Amino acid sequence: MTRLPAFVRESLELDELDEPDAAALAEVLAYYALAVAAPAPERLRERLLASLRGGAERYAPFWQRLGELFELPLERVRSILAELDAPARWQAAPVAGMRLYHLEPGPALAAADAGIVSLEPGTAFPEHTHRGLERVLVLSGGYVDSTGAEFGPGALHEMPAGSSHAYRVLDAEPCVFAVVLHEGIEIDGRPFPPR
Repeated sequence: MTRLPAFVRESLELDELDEPDAAALAEVLAYYALAVAAPAPERLRERLLASLRGGAERYAPFWQRLGELFELPLERVRSILAELDAPARWQAAPVAGMRLYHLEPGPALAAADAGIVSLEPGTAFPEHTHRGLERVLVLSGGYVDSTGAEFGPGALHEMPAGSSHAYRVLDAEPCVFAVVLHEGIEIDGRPFPPR
């Protein structure tokens, strides 16, 4: 116990422990120190990091909010997110660097267009006008709006009908966001995407 720094001994109030409790605590701390100091095997570390990069789990902090945004049960949200790693589920978009994953939202949003959008770093989306409400929940990466506002993971950006803006994806990584769009958008007075 005396090998512990003084501030640790003081914060644990070790002087108030009887000898058996102090010895047991010392043993626990020794095992903890070994566990913290021992690096994880490289193979295990890579598997753990890979699991965090893909699948539905990488967006786990947003499951509840995505369920509310799309008006879907959490199990459906998880199954949607698990499909994002399958390239065949994505569609090309009329903007270079953009991919779309369309989904069917809950019944109350049946008239809205809903899905996940992925944009490559630096992608610019032109000035456009919202014909109806648009709600965007950023899942990863980020973008800066033409107003100068920056939106990153967890940000909910709502644009009311009649509002206009442009945006550009930040350069660090792709931007992935969930979107519910009512009544579409217009670019230069024409519906987008073109019909």
